[in-house]
Amino acid sequence: MLGFLLLLSQLHLGFTACDHHFSFLAPKQLYGLPFIQSKWSHDKFKRFQPFKDMAFLEQIQFPWMTQDALNGLSKKYKFKTKKNKTVTIYLELMHDPNIITKKLVKGKKQKVVKEHVTMLATLFMGDEIVGYTARNFTHDQFGNLVGDTEGMYINQELDEIRGIASSLFKFWYDEVYVKIPELLHVTNFADYVGRYLWAKLGYQFSETAWFWDIDHKSTIKLVDLARANLARFLERNKINPNDLSKPIEELQTPADFANLVHKKGKTIRMQPLIGSNKNDVILGPLDDFAIGKAFLLSDYRYNPKTDKYYVQGPMRGPNNDGGKISAYAMPKYRSYLLVNEN
Repeated sequence: MLGFLLLLSQLHLGFTACDHHFSFLAPKQLYGLPFIQSKWSHDKFKRFQPFKDMAFLEQIQFPWMTQDALNGLSKKYKFKTKKNKTVTIYLELMHDPNIITKKLVKGKKQKVVKEHVTMLATLFMGDEIVGYTARNFTHDQFGNLVGDTEGMYINQELDEIRGIASSLFKFWYDEVYVKIPELLHVTNFADYVGRYLWAKLGYQFSETAWFWDIDHKSTIKLVDLARANLARFLERNKINPNDLSKPIEELQTPADFANLVHKKGKTIRMQPLIGSNKNDVILGPLDDFAIGKAFLLSDYRYNPKTDKYYVQGPMRGPNNDGGKISAYAMPKYRSYLLVNEN
């Protein structure tokens, strides 16, 4: 690890303004780290490739065209822990061959790798890797430049870095998003603890994602499904909806659900759904949670022994059922954050 850090510190030496070399070090160091409890993340680390498409960066007016520039951006982030240690960031650009689209090639639609750039941010506390977060930038079907959250994991065993998510969000927004002139919005697939995290950070429900409702015939939008599942969640936990800080029908955004509390301070004791590994999901320790937080962290796996109903989704069309999801929990959901209105 020490050799890796020395290499990071020396990497920019010899680069000039016209050099377009980007380092490719962190994926190999992140792969296999036990605190990253996501097979999806490790698969991504494994298939990442060095970034070389400079024409795309020029096209989207990406401000950081060299590793030198990325190093300068990295220096703008510092997080002081509860024990007065400093968490820093190291940024690299990646290419993911699994990001594909359909394109006409010689008159036939074929799958091709989509033009994109992924910015990987590796978090260090001293010489220890304590987390990562990444963003992918590409064009949507309407030609708009959009960003997408490509995963985020923080070492949950390190209590001293709790609360770091908000500072990371501020870094991405203030130092990255608003400095890419054509960037319209950033999307995110909220899953596990991310259902609560992204809600607290102001992300909105996707207006295009939908589910099959409990009758498995009619469709239902995200916000309506969240309200319906919350009502069933409250009934299961013997909580009167009239005792909540806000009526269910007035809940509009993920944050509305996350901030929901009982008027008399009642909590729900449960194990939160926090991640997954190669074999199964991972549940956190038994704890007491405020009503909204409990709902957003609840286990959404359908259990036919305890769940009378299930929904299917999220989906983009009627031919993709997305699997069975408990009708008594907040599902994983698509969300977005508006950056620049064109």
